[in-house]
Amino acid sequence: MSVQTIVKRSAEDTFAERMRLHLTGAAVSMMTSVGYQTGLFEKMAELPPSTSLEIAAAAGLQERYVREWLSAMASAGVLTYDPADGTFALPASHVRTLTQMGGAENAGPTARLLASIGATEHRLISAFRDGGGVSYGQFRNLEAIIAETGDPVLCSRLDAIVEVSPSLRERLRAGIEVLDLGCGRGRAMMLLARRFPRSRFVGIDLSLSSIQAARQEAEEHGLQNVSFQVGDAAVLSDEGRFGLVLTFNSMHEQARPEAVLRAIYRSMKKGAMYLMIEPDGSSHLEENLDMPLSTVLYTISCFLSLPVSHAAGGEGLGMLWGRENAVAMLRATGFSEIRVEPLADDPINACFVSTKL
Repeated sequence: MSVQTIVKRSAEDTFAERMRLHLTGAAVSMMTSVGYQTGLFEKMAELPPSTSLEIAAAAGLQERYVREWLSAMASAGVLTYDPADGTFALPASHVRTLTQMGGAENAGPTARLLASIGATEHRLISAFRDGGGVSYGQFRNLEAIIAETGDPVLCSRLDAIVEVSPSLRERLRAGIEVLDLGCGRGRAMMLLARRFPRSRFVGIDLSLSSIQAARQEAEEHGLQNVSFQVGDAAVLSDEGRFGLVLTFNSMHEQARPEAVLRAIYRSMKKGAMYLMIEPDGSSHLEENLDMPLSTVLYTISCFLSLPVSHAAGGEGLGMLWGRENAVAMLRATGFSEIRVEPLADDPINACFVSTKL
């Protein structure tokens, strides 16, 4: 066997092993979603090492399915298995990553999001072949899943976001009008409204169900300084009103991002600030190859961000449209003094800080 053949076979074997690891990761993600939705992780965090019968009984689930799930997760090293007594356990070091205890670190909601958007694969394949996209309404329970995935992360990052400008906290304390475009169920706005009672907060989203949920929660908490409206981000009636505008990971899904940025610019007072939270990637693929979770972000972009934008006749920026393209678009729509600030304890997102002079 020649040296070239040996090298070729070695490269083939290395790649085959890498693909086996990728496929294993995909299987673990599917099973993580199941464990998250059935409450198995939460229940196992409370239990001592237990048999499949004991775990199924404690969780109120069917033992045969639970046993198969336990076997998959034990073989992946997510759970431990003791063959002497047939018991499974969730190691203490795994609890934060797999349960509500971890808050924004909980991998369950992201696994559920991946499983959910994967269910639209047939529609995505059609879009690959024929063009077009997939609208939000064609994803099952997507709004609730995005809230589960994004709200804990966003709310845990609010302090870091407020600190991107030395004067912003004082402005909020003194009282300004704040707009959140693409607010979803409004959790971030409500948290800020509680912290800064002198400021007034407005959330706008295209989804009626999300806005209704936000209004109900705000009413239940007696928040008088926050309101929510159904509306198109590209068509804002207010001009020169807001002292702060926020978008949280929503710009890359807009059908008309430049129109949205122009509308944002018009809605702001002079000296007002626009904070755009977006994935902190480059516009050049080669610079994203080693970015944490870049494969996951490109996958979510392909299954969700692009088809949603294309379904509305948009250009499809994609989640990793990148710093360079984002800064160029901000400048083109009138913003100045643009800077990109990393967010503490957030390996994925950055805050694009822009001012209207």
